Amino acid sequence: MAFLWSATSFGYYLINFQLKYIKGDFFINTITTSLTEVPAILLGGIAYQKLGMKPTLMACFIISIIGGICLIIWANAVDAIPFMILAARFGVSATFNIVYLANAQIFPTIFAGTVFGICNVFAKTATIVSPMLAEVDPPIPMICFVIICGLATIISFFIITTPDDEP
Repeated sequence: MAFLWSATSFGYYLINFQLKYIKGDFFINTITTSLTEVPAILLGGIAYQKLGMKPTLMACFIISIIGGICLIIWANAVDAIPFMILAARFGVSATFNIVYLANAQIFPTIFAGTVFGICNVFAKTATIVSPMLAEVDPPIPMICFVIICGLATIISFFIITTPDDEP
């Protein structure tokens, strides 16, 4: 669970720090990332409630991977960049919400606070790396974003849940 928190936090902040280097209108890109937040959180919560933890986490990370790959491949397609940012940020924003919800569902109440703290320490440590990585030459930050989201997708598949946890 700590890796999922770390991957989510890393990706979320990397996109924010990377915005100034992504081609296109900075203001349009910033507005896109801001407007993505609320629908991602709402739809992620609804999907979590209807589909369960594993499928929702995997789907959201896959959406982020698709957005990241598109940003790598079509970095010069200025007109399409807001949509690519929307996809990458949508998935990461949704998973940010889901890992908080999943923590309470996976762990007993007596341990949930401790696990929350431990996962948060790992997530903040990963977040410290994101502004430094954003300063590296262009394809490298998004390649790291895609790789970490890919690993998080694979790890999401192995989350152990009880039959009571799934809808």
